[in-house]
Amino acid sequence: MTLTINKFFSKNSSKNKLTYLSMPYSLKLSLVAIQALNILTLVTELSFWFIALSLVCLLWHISIHQQYIAKPSRIIKFFIAITGCILLGVSTNDMGVLIGMIHLLCLSYLLKPFELHKTSDLYQLIVLGLFILASSFIFNQSIYFSVFIIILVTLNIAWWLCYFSYNKNLFIQLRTSFKLLLQSFPLAIVLFVFFPKISPFWHVPMAKSATTGLSDNVSVGDISNLALSNELAFRVEFSNERPNYSQMYWRALVLEDFDGKTWRRTKKTKEDILKKEQLNKNLDFNKQPLSYEVIAEPSYQRWLFSLDVPKLEHVKQNKIVYQLNDQTLFSRDKIAQPLSYKVTSYIDSATDIDLTDEDKHLNIATVERSNPRLVVLANNLRREYQDNHELIQQVLLNFRQQNYRYTLSPPTLSNNSLDEFYFDTQAGFCEHYASSFTFLMRAVGIPARMVLGYLGGDYNSQGDYYSIYQRDAHAWSEVWLSGVGWVRIDPTAAVDPSRVEQGFSDQLLFEQESLSSGFYFDSYLSAVWLNKFKLQFEALDYQWTKLVINFSQEKQKNLLKSWFGDDFNLKSAIIISITIIMTWMILWLLHLWSKPLNKTQVWIRYYLDVHNKLREMGLIKKNEQLQKQFLEQVLLHDTNLGQCYQRFVESVGHLQYKENTEDEKVELIQIVKQEYRQFCHLVIQIMKQKNK
Repeated sequence: MTLTINKFFSKNSSKNKLTYLSMPYSLKLSLVAIQALNILTLVTELSFWFIALSLVCLLWHISIHQQYIAKPSRIIKFFIAITGCILLGVSTNDMGVLIGMIHLLCLSYLLKPFELHKTSDLYQLIVLGLFILASSFIFNQSIYFSVFIIILVTLNIAWWLCYFSYNKNLFIQLRTSFKLLLQSFPLAIVLFVFFPKISPFWHVPMAKSATTGLSDNVSVGDISNLALSNELAFRVEFSNERPNYSQMYWRALVLEDFDGKTWRRTKKTKEDILKKEQLNKNLDFNKQPLSYEVIAEPSYQRWLFSLDVPKLEHVKQNKIVYQLNDQTLFSRDKIAQPLSYKVTSYIDSATDIDLTDEDKHLNIATVERSNPRLVVLANNLRREYQDNHELIQQVLLNFRQQNYRYTLSPPTLSNNSLDEFYFDTQAGFCEHYASSFTFLMRAVGIPARMVLGYLGGDYNSQGDYYSIYQRDAHAWSEVWLSGVGWVRIDPTAAVDPSRVEQGFSDQLLFEQESLSSGFYFDSYLSAVWLNKFKLQFEALDYQWTKLVINFSQEKQKNLLKSWFGDDFNLKSAIIISITIIMTWMILWLLHLWSKPLNKTQVWIRYYLDVHNKLREMGLIKKNEQLQKQFLEQVLLHDTNLGQCYQRFVESVGHLQYKENTEDEKVELIQIVKQEYRQFCHLVIQIMKQKNK
């Protein structure tokens, strides 16, 4: 690959440097295509109006390259830039600071091609493209997305090589750029493993629209909408024994405050963090523990997931995840990237056998005149059943024997939603049954609360882990019984036992697919080999998330300790230094060995660059064409340019084919340089006149 000396030639003056930027037509169109692909990595985060603006700008660039329209004037460019900034300023309040910054970055990237006048302009465009590709990792870090980004980086580098090189063959430059990336991987791996991971000095602002999953306030109908989502919530890998499906109640939130329509999570303080002594008092260590690792996906919320009753491993050392008194796990920061933590759960251990008066009052509170028909029913039940166990079983028996229906598309409810559901429509999703049951328990004087989380999970046999999706969101109740503590009661099991035992029934799956606007791959993966390929690919993505994305500072320390012992700091520093030096030496030697023995002479590089500039002007010298014939072609195009080209070619011929003394050779090289500069100056003038 022979590089040209100067793709952009400069004319020096006393005060400034005038530079002309020229580009072949094929590279102009490929630049638009690369811009479109780079913007595509953020398309899910961009507003609809901005996507439309992006298409207009890209089509505008193509029209200019096709010479259908002229380049916009400064006034038009200024108007477009100001209009875009005003729209972003108005929209930022709704979209959040992060997404607003992403929009501003993309707007700059789209408008910069209108200002490609100097070399520095092209460099700025290149850097903006790299920033866009890097920014896309804020929102997606999966292995398939990472592969897509690597392909785009390779394509971007190949385009730069095409522009700055004599050889314009994209496939050849793609191979070169891929080699460059492969050569950088060993050093990247060394730095990834050994270089100390430093906590960021600032936090990326959260996108308002980025929050996913469960909310800390739930009204009837919210979870049935969430059940239409196939978005991944978290993944779990068990260390030893795996629980049954019916035991996989992934606890996330406890809702204790009810205003008659909406359940809310009470505000938590530092006093709500569970003490180690209190946890050990509650846990029944005679039960078989379940140890597992959870990798939570970014949700931009703080609650995490565990089975009852959890014990967070290394709770004192872990400054990121806390365990609260209501047995839920809570993150110090909003989860903006995959978060890994280890838990040991003791299934069915009792909690809060002794409930404080304050907690009792909170969990039997009902709003006055809220759902009066349920209140009347509660009074009748209490008169008939004095024993709390018998009363609870009777309510569950009513759900089981009457015409209640479990569905993702329940009828719309009016103000007294629980009354209307329980006595009239009798069709609902898990939150309908859990909410009405919890309210009924409170109305009879039994402390009760609603719990949000997820039920079950999809087992991946290729990777030996479970994937829990947003569609697995679930709500159930907890009642407090004297001498027993909090007990989980899931009314869904009385209405649709299959939902608790094995997941969605065929009817629910049909409703989910018909109600959702998304594309369901599972319905099209009937072939065994396709499903196996899907599981294998998901397992690969899980290992990528576990080993690469979630490679935290703590995991790095543990890895280095296992390799080098407790005094790994000094050794790792030495290894880093030696590895970097050795890598540099190997690359340097490979570069030397790849060079040809005979270095290209300077006048040959000038000669190739001159023909490259003529090629950009549409004057292409064919291999079978004689030099004299091509000279006539240049003279016909422009007389002054042809004469300058003729003098340059003659001087190069004297250097290349005649025997010259060293003094004559030095003098001829200076003449060639001077004629090369004159030729480049003429090219600039001709191109500027052409663009007027």
